[in-house]
Amino acid sequence: MTVEVREVPWGDPGAVGLRRGMWEHYRPMFPEDTARAEATYGSFEGVDAHVGRNIVATVLVSDGEEPVGVGSLRPVPRLGPSVGELKKVFVAESARGRGVGRLVVVELERLAVARGWDRLVLETNQANEPAIRLYASLGYEPTEPLRGAGPVTMARSLPTPVG
Repeated sequence: MTVEVREVPWGDPGAVGLRRGMWEHYRPMFPEDTARAEATYGSFEGVDAHVGRNIVATVLVSDGEEPVGVGSLRPVPRLGPSVGELKKVFVAESARGRGVGRLVVVELERLAVARGWDRLVLETNQANEPAIRLYASLGYEPTEPLRGAGPVTMARSLPTPVG
């Protein structure tokens, strides 16, 4: 595996392709959530544009020329000026179990620290046990829900940069 981890714009074709893959992957698992999102924003493109409006960083992991992992950051001002949220972290099925998700999250954490953020929060579905295990292994712990009952909400304090 020849891996490249880089920051890209939200609209990068590889990042969009992976987020579309995420949409298609979870659509049959969560039909009510998908239907609600489509009723509000239309298609994948409308939902993706809505989520992307506050994104400040996106990370793409590629294996050679193939995009295999993606994730983004956005601020959460209501939780404080130094709190961010991990959004749309996804690993292509072909790359699961190879540490790609960890690479995405670690790079997003590095970018968050560089922005002066000291805490990250995230939401994931209760059924997404591999993601919950990954986040827990990186030091994320359950915390108060961001948007009410439903998803698992986790948070982690980030290291303060030295210097």
